[in-house]
Order: sequence, then structure tokens, then C-alpha cells
Amino acid sequence: MGALRNNCCTGCTFILLVTSLPVQRMNLHKYKFPRLFCPTHLFLAAAVHVTCILSAQRDIDTTDAPARRRLLALPVVFYQPETGWGFGATALSLFELDHRDTLSPLSQVQFTFAYTTKGQMISEIPFHLYWNQRINTLSGEVSYNRFTYNFYGAGEIEPEGVVEKFKVRFPRMRLNYLRKLSAHIYAGARWWLEDYKMLETEDGGLLEQGTIPGAEGSTTSGPGIVALFDTRDNVYSSQKGFYLELVYHNQSRVWGSTYWFDRYRFDARLFLPTFKKQVLAINVFGDFLSGSVPFNLMASIGNSKRMRGFYDGRYRDKNLAMFQCEYRVKFGRVLGAALFLNSASLANNMKHLALNKAHYSGGAGLRLYLDERSGLSLRLDYAISERPGLFYFVVNEAF
Repeated sequence: MGALRNNCCTGCTFILLVTSLPVQRMNLHKYKFPRLFCPTHLFLAAAVHVTCILSAQRDIDTTDAPARRRLLALPVVFYQPETGWGFGATALSLFELDHRDTLSPLSQVQFTFAYTTKGQMISEIPFHLYWNQRINTLSGEVSYNRFTYNFYGAGEIEPEGVVEKFKVRFPRMRLNYLRKLSAHIYAGARWWLEDYKMLETEDGGLLEQGTIPGAEGSTTSGPGIVALFDTRDNVYSSQKGFYLELVYHNQSRVWGSTYWFDRYRFDARLFLPTFKKQVLAINVFGDFLSGSVPFNLMASIGNSKRMRGFYDGRYRDKNLAMFQCEYRVKFGRVLGAALFLNSASLANNMKHLALNKAHYSGGAGLRLYLDERSGLSLRLDYAISERPGLFYFVVNEAF
């Protein structure tokens, strides 16, 4: 039986390697795929692959095993008119820093690189490291990207029906450190650095006119302080508990930034178990800025984590209030599903948040759990809003 399972895993690995895509922060709604690379095909291939791996693991005695490690290496293939064909690779490493540490979640480091036939490049290394019984947490991202985005306006300058493209390159470094102070309370600091250089804008467009803050590019750098209250049972796939993060972040010329502004942010999440292997997840998020803010760092909606169904940066402003609700169901050890609804409001002035038009989206998705203990998963979501539906194929839950 063990030999049969090993052969099955080998065959499924080949299927996954020839049909898979990058799994974090490369949202599929940015790409227009030929039929071969349909997100549903990718998800089904991954489901077969992981099912075989988990079946094989049942035959392994891990009582005296060293720290667990797993490496997933996947090729990247995509196509869209703006980029042409894109090729690359992504690798995701899951590991324990100390196998005697029973409280820390699995750490993860991911590397993604892709290059397109029209000269665009994506390279990212996001990471989450936990050690010493989760007393210490270090997370962040180091990346260098050269890409094309849609621009719809920002803040009070948002003409109806305006869509223009711009090309940008931006090296980025984000470091976040938290230290455990008591049973559920953490505090720490962060430093974010980004050099946003505009490479090309549309002739006669809003960005070329220079009326949008940051249209000429920007360098932003500065420290922040973070406070966290966290009673969740699992950081990757929570079934119960409460999470509240409070952040203050400063960017100014003192730290090498070309813009000065302050950011205040809160992120509250509640997870309520309903029936067996079912949970109601609620997220309330606020992002509030003051000062001179470049458009690319304004509060915005539209990505794989916040307000699925909208293009990344579809709406931007200095103040954002958002509500997300998701109902999750798990089937067995490997598969799950979810339904979700989202709403958000943006405004230049905080007191106008309740008066401005709200934006809504909703959808459904499938989950493929890569590791039973940690809850790490692949997520395939389909979301609709005021525009046609968008697919997302990423690692981990939205919140």
C-alpha cells in the first residue's frame, strides 16, 4: 500500500508542477489565462496532490522525528495582453525552528519570481517566523517589482469612467517584530521602506498632469508601533477566538521619505464556531491617514484580502472603513468551502465616511488544506462586485 501511495504522489506532483501558479500576492484577477490555466483546473490538480501527500503521511511515525520541513516548488505560467506571456517559479518552505516548541505555528518563507515577454518582472520573498513558544514573531517582505497597474483616480480626484494604465518599479522592504508580553498580548515595532518610481504614464492622463500626489513617484520610509491582542486558536485558519491589531505608522523626511504623513490603523477579527468544522468569521478594518499621502499608499480596496471583487486600488482615499463576513465549512482533512460578503466606505475626511457611497462585493470559494496541524491552505475564491467576477488563487485565508 505504501508503494502505491508513493507512486500516486509522484504522478500528482507532475500534474501540479505543469499546471500551477504563484500562490501568494499574485492575484489571478490580474491575469487573463488561456483555457489550459483555468484557476479551477489548478485547484483540482493541487487537491489531488495534497490528498496523496496526507494519505502517505499516515504511514510515517513522527514520534521521534526532527523539526518538520516541507518545500513546495511550483512553476509560474500566465498570459495577459498588457504583459504577454509570463514565466517563472515559486517556492514555499514550511518549517519548525525548534521541534520541541509546541506552541509556535509553522514558520513559512516564500520566494516568487516571474518575467514576462514584455519586460515586466515580479520578485518577492514574504516570510513569517515564530520561535520560543511564540514569544517572538518576525514577519515581513522583501521584493522588487516592475509592473503595470490600472489607475482610476484617487481621493477627491476620481472622474467617472476614467481608467488609465501606468508602469512602475518599486523595491520594497517591510519588517514587523512582535514580542509576547502576556498570555494574549503582544507589542512591537515595524519599519516599512518603498521606492516607488514611475516608469510610464498615459499621455494627457491624470498622472501625467501631476495633480495626483505621488504621480511623479515617491520614496516612503519610517517606523511604526504595533499592539496586538490575540486569542485565536490558529494563526492560519482560525476556528475560534478574537484578534485586534492597533498600528501607528509615521513617514517623514527624518526617515528619508519624500512625503510626510501619519497612519492609524485597526484590524479586528472575530471567529465564532457554529457547527462541527464550521465557523463564522467577521472582520472590521479601519485605515486613517493625515498629511501628504502619495496615491499608492492611500487607504484602498480591492485585493485578495480586502474587498475581493474589486481591482487592486479601484478606490483610494485617506480614510477607509470596511466590514467583511465569511462562513467557512471544512470537509474532511483536505477540502473546505466559504461564502463571503464585504462592504466598505472611503472618504477624504473621516466624518464623511458614513455619508459617502458604500461599495459591496461577495462571492464563494474552495479551500485546500496543505497542513492539518497548522491549517495552512490554498484558497480559490470567485468574487463579484460592480464589475464582472474575479478569481483569486492564493495562500491562506483572507483574514
